[in-house]
Amino acid sequence: MLSRNRWCIVALLAAAMTAGTAYAADVTIFDDFESYAEGTGTLGQGIWSTWDGDPAVDGIISTEQAASGAKSLKIRADNDVIGELRQDKGTCEFSVKVFVPSDHVGTSYVILMNEYNVGVAYKWSTQIELTGTATIGEAGGTLPLVLDAWSDIKIVINLTANKKSIYYNGALLGSEVAFTGDGAVKLAVVDLYGGGGSSPVYFDDVTLVDTTPPKGRWTGVMSGVGDRFNDDVGFRGASAAVDGFEPGMAVSGVGGDIWG
Repeated sequence: MLSRNRWCIVALLAAAMTAGTAYAADVTIFDDFESYAEGTGTLGQGIWSTWDGDPAVDGIISTEQAASGAKSLKIRADNDVIGELRQDKGTCEFSVKVFVPSDHVGTSYVILMNEYNVGVAYKWSTQIELTGTATIGEAGGTLPLVLDAWSDIKIVINLTANKKSIYYNGALLGSEVAFTGDGAVKLAVVDLYGGGGSSPVYFDDVTLVDTTPPKGRWTGVMSGVGDRFNDDVGFRGASAAVDGFEPGMAVSGVGGDIWG
């Protein structure tokens, strides 16, 4: 049904079309390891594999520690577990929770790779080192390790600008440093690695959030006065209820036609 109505309004478009409006980020990956059987490895489950698909370097699903639910991923010496992420553009946030016991020895790693093609190409973009009971470090920055408690590691990534910032329990570990200097600027996989001779650490709540802003949002306000039908549509879009019109009608054209 098409109706023409004399109107004098300032049409504020729906929140999703207004400049500066918050939008819902897209959680593309979340894994808390609850769906996997205790004592199993990760190879072939969910997003998980192992380095070059080798079952000998798999971690183990454990109930010894858990940040949420009852299970986590236990990584011991020489374990090398790969999680597929695959974000090629825009902005995103990768996060993981880690539990480092107070008797931890050696170095365990959280690694992001911008290229991972078995037998073809391997490119590292982030290598966070959990060293003994002393420090967490990456790219020259270090902070004291939190022991016998769950901690948050978050990496804020801008693939468009080739930048990253790293946070440990909210504290800045590295700010606006290059995401990668070698290979394609994209996020391929996470590599949870237990260095040679390292004792176990535990990982939980692996999360990737796509924070890329949506495109094509109108950023203004539409107003007008009119009493005629206008075949020339200057603008058409969803609107909130205005002057008694139902939400979902469209404010269209400089003449002020209401379509419903």
